[in-house]
Amino acid sequence: MLYSARNSQRSPVPRCSRGARLAAPCTAASLVAAALATTGAVAATLDTGNPDLSIRFDNTVKYSLVSRTEDQVKNVLRRSAATDDASLNFDTGIVSNRFDLLSEMDVVWKNNWGFRVSGAAWYDFEYDQSDHPGLNHELTVQGFPTDTWGALSVPPGEFTDATRDLHKKDAELLDAFIFGSVALGDIDASFRLGRHTLYWGQSLLVGGAVHGIAGSMAAIDLAKGFAVPGSEAKELFLPTNKFSMSLQLTQNLALNGYYSFEFEEYRLPALGSYLSVGELFTDDAEFVTLSPGVPALGWERVGLTKVPDQDPGRGEYGLSGQYYFSDSGVEVGVYYLNYYDKLTQGVTGAIDLGKFANALSDQDGNELQGAAQTLLALWNGGGITPGPNLPDEFFDGANPAQGVGDFNWIYKEDVTLYGISVALEAAGISWGLELVRREDAPIYFNPDAYLRRFNTIPPELADVVEGFLGATEFDFDAAGPNNFPGTVGDTWHFIVNGLGFLSPTPFWDGGTYAFEFTASMLDSISANADIIDPAIEEDEITTQIGVVFAPIWYQVRPSVDVKLPMTVSYGLSGDQAPIAVGGNEGLGNGNVGIGIEYQQVWAVDLKYNFYFGSHDNGLLGVIKDRDNVSLSIKRTF
Repeated sequence: MLYSARNSQRSPVPRCSRGARLAAPCTAASLVAAALATTGAVAATLDTGNPDLSIRFDNTVKYSLVSRTEDQVKNVLRRSAATDDASLNFDTGIVSNRFDLLSEMDVVWKNNWGFRVSGAAWYDFEYDQSDHPGLNHELTVQGFPTDTWGALSVPPGEFTDATRDLHKKDAELLDAFIFGSVALGDIDASFRLGRHTLYWGQSLLVGGAVHGIAGSMAAIDLAKGFAVPGSEAKELFLPTNKFSMSLQLTQNLALNGYYSFEFEEYRLPALGSYLSVGELFTDDAEFVTLSPGVPALGWERVGLTKVPDQDPGRGEYGLSGQYYFSDSGVEVGVYYLNYYDKLTQGVTGAIDLGKFANALSDQDGNELQGAAQTLLALWNGGGITPGPNLPDEFFDGANPAQGVGDFNWIYKEDVTLYGISVALEAAGISWGLELVRREDAPIYFNPDAYLRRFNTIPPELADVVEGFLGATEFDFDAAGPNNFPGTVGDTWHFIVNGLGFLSPTPFWDGGTYAFEFTASMLDSISANADIIDPAIEEDEITTQIGVVFAPIWYQVRPSVDVKLPMTVSYGLSGDQAPIAVGGNEGLGNGNVGIGIEYQQVWAVDLKYNFYFGSHDNGLLGVIKDRDNVSLSIKRTF
């Protein structure tokens, strides 16, 4: 999945210079970025009868069809009781059959004042019923299939309301902001107020955005990016209410700033959807299985139930400055952000000890039965008060489930980011570079450590619990964005990328290419080192590369251009990046396909999308069996 940031503020008035209105010329690189991210389209300009008033109203209708080509992989289904639902929900064949509409309106007065509104709507015919067999026949206990279902509101074979809203049908407002510009003496000032997207820096691909500056400023709709082939950058970044301003102090120097009134986290594929990485990694989760059910043995599945997430709300802000060196053509940017983490790397859970003991004490053969029975005997025999609670019972998910605690996502506030970027043209390539340091940042977690903590342990049982279960007491209710319960530390991130045109050869008429290298490192840990993902080590450098190659043949038929786009992303080194996304050695994904454009308003793309690497390596290892063929047809008018 590609986006092109290059200091974009999603301006309704096209500009060739990068984000800060510097005096840089309209370079080939900016055109390459547009060519890589979007198809050509002619804006629908309405005739207002007034030369000072411009109104553009654009609509893009898209149809997409996705078919799973690979059978479910046994090792993926055996990896965890909390990561199998999505694969079990879809047999080979059609997994998405979807229409999308994107509507955009820009109203501009005298090229200086105006407003922008945009919205999206979608409908997918495939999210009514799933193919889930009810039990996982690959993850077995004593030779029997297990119940690992991650929903409480619907049985296997159905999708939750939240999943249907995100993947089947819904509509949402995207942009809704006013903008203006005014001369303050020799200084040109411009502003935006309302729902809009702002992302700074020089990152190009999604991996670079997450590690760089842009991904800390604006959340990305990964659910749409993964599910809808051909999604454009303007559809993937999630706008929030904010005020942003730019001051053009000289022709070469600009200052920018923003203050956000709203928080938005990364949007991941919903519970049980085709490319979901697990029942835990989504804000619409309902239940995470700690001990699978075994109906043949009379065991009910045992786990934690979801309670509302905790996000920080308003208060993010940032400042940046860019200077363009006219003689060398080099642009240098400096950045400071105080932001709230938007990635799902702060899951927090707590088990009720009494519910846990009661739920597992009668499951004959369960490896935890002995510990549960011992705890109950000590609890009841010792007259400890209050007595052990009974587990919560749920019956709407086909087989019964027992809730023994709660979990939710907590997004850490007050993360500090310092960044430097450089942009230049050399050897016919537009180069971009970022160096980023994050301080007091959440570090990717160990799910077992986060979820297997106990909330309120009677003092008389503390030593027994630690001895039997290796657990200590954790105050679940006290955790929050300003009291983050996970690992916290400082990290370094480095991004370098390039954009360029393909020169005409006997093999193609032209085209574009892009590449991006990212590196990240955990510098130090300041809190909760005991629950960090064990694959992360201090001072270990994790690297990843992404490449896009898209040759084109012009006028193959009258008004018909043909592209052959190919992309690949691959983890070069390091077991796990210090943040959740972008960096697992040997893990990757890519696609290859053919694209046809007709009259610059019709676009047809056929792609084979693939995932590779070890099934137990990182989050994306879970979807290594989700290879698919996708077809998209898009019309802009």
